[in-house]
Amino acid sequence: RAEVPAADGGGGGGDGTKTTKRVVRPYNPLTAPLGDEVTLLVKRYGDDAKMGTVLHSLRVGDRIDVKGPNRQWTSPDPGTVRRYAMIAGGTGITPIVQAAAGIAESDPNARISVVTFNESTEDVLLPWELMGLYLKYRGRVTVRHFVKSASTGTVRASSLSVWESSMLDALEESDVKKATEFRRALALMPGAFEKRSLSILAPEGPTRDILREVLPKPTDHDGKVMVCVCGRPGMTAKVAGPKTKDYKQGEVGGILKEMGFTESQVWKF
Repeated sequence: RAEVPAADGGGGGGDGTKTTKRVVRPYNPLTAPLGDEVTLLVKRYGDDAKMGTVLHSLRVGDRIDVKGPNRQWTSPDPGTVRRYAMIAGGTGITPIVQAAAGIAESDPNARISVVTFNESTEDVLLPWELMGLYLKYRGRVTVRHFVKSASTGTVRASSLSVWESSMLDALEESDVKKATEFRRALALMPGAFEKRSLSILAPEGPTRDILREVLPKPTDHDGKVMVCVCGRPGMTAKVAGPKTKDYKQGEVGGILKEMGFTESQVWKF
């Protein structure tokens, strides 16, 4: 919770006092259990973002009010689901990373596919954390990034992808050690995580053809599959149908309904 100046034009009340209003935003911690430390990912959407702007302006020692945690979803018991697919749009990656890491650690037989959709290669969030999951649980966790536009040319399956190139260019300038580690990690990747899977051009965002390629079928593993979706309301509705006005799950719709997934196989964060 943060207090920000109210948009009253004058910056205060008629008696000369400063007017403020409270702004509340929900955030998902990147890890669970939390312990005595909470790590949040907060993206700043320009200077007009009320909460993001305030949080990005904080200094060491500043305080904010928080409440929670409020549990949205409890992952199924180990063995209940054999194949998970996690679809994230933009900052929707935060609960996806938390869920994928927790499931991979607690259920050694589960396979997890993480699929992200972003506007551009620069918008890919938590690439290091996702790569770390892939390397730690190799053979069980796969990651694919889809972007609507590539900043430096066309993504080609036969060459270093645009996403890799952008990451390396940025790292070479800011952190040579991490750039070296990144190159070593790429060299370790087998065909299941081939170069093109790091960043694939998808101008229309998630489509039925893309999801058919990257998701399990609803009948795989005797139906023991689950798809988790998190993103802006428009993307969630397109992929899985909208949540209700009071933020309940609602019916399964969108592409996942067309593919035959049922309510017990879909969760919308």
